[in-house]
Amino acid sequence: MLKLGVIGTNWITEQFIQATKITGKYQLNTVYSRSKNKAQTIANKYHAKEIFTNLESFFSKGDFEIVCIASPNSLHFKQAKSAIAAGKHIIVEKPAFSSPSEMLVINNLLLKNTGLFFFEAARRIYEPNFKAVQAAVTQLDKLQGVTLTYMKYSTRYDQVLAGGEPNIFPLSFLVVPYRI
Repeated sequence: MLKLGVIGTNWITEQFIQATKITGKYQLNTVYSRSKNKAQTIANKYHAKEIFTNLESFFSKGDFEIVCIASPNSLHFKQAKSAIAAGKHIIVEKPAFSSPSEMLVINNLLLKNTGLFFFEAARRIYEPNFKAVQAAVTQLDKLQGVTLTYMKYSTRYDQVLAGGEPNIFPLSFLVVPYRI
């Protein structure tokens, strides 16, 4: 049984926890949230043993082997680096990072920390549109390059336009892209 830690307490985190329970291979042990009440609610609901509101303590003192990072997107890179430094396997919600250079940094860190696994939680390969593109590509004589764009209107964007600052878009999380 793998000991699981989660960062985030939103609906996607709960879906992930529920999916891990179905496998019978994970035990939720540790929950991190900036809100103690939210962390405690998830911990109580899924019988986690510990909660943290300090990310450094979560990684240094938390009793888990693998972390699901389901925080706002702009925090994924920093949290993944912390997870690697703490020797934790990583499952990060999509998009994993803001740029290819951030992914390169993570790949380089993983190469130095052999034995750690990194996964981006993406299910696109099982969706009908992906299957349709996959089938169409096999019919081409020659593939020279491709650009695929996926856009989705965020349910929280209306809050931003109304002057609000929902959890996914706060300016306090704005990160300058990492350059190598």
